[in-house]
Amino acid sequence: MKIRYFQDDDTGAVVRLKNHNIEIYRANEERWEILPPDNSYMREIFIGQGNNCLTSISKEIAERIINARL
Repeated sequence: MKIRYFQDDDTGAVVRLKNHNIEIYRANEERWEILPPDNSYMREIFIGQGNNCLTSISKEIAERIINARL
C-alpha cells in the first residue's frame, strides 16, 4: 500500500496513512504515534468528515518538516 502524507493546518503536525493506520508526528515527539481507530483524521481522509484541517503533502515535504524539528 502506498503511504500518503498530510499536514495538519491547525497544529503543523505531519500525519500519514500507512497500512490502514493513521500515524502522527508532532513537533514535540521523536517518533510516529499510531492513533486509535475512528479518529478525526481517519474520518477526514476516508469519508470527508472531521476537522477539515489536512493538506496533502509529498513524502519529501513531510521529511523536510520532520527534519527541521530535530
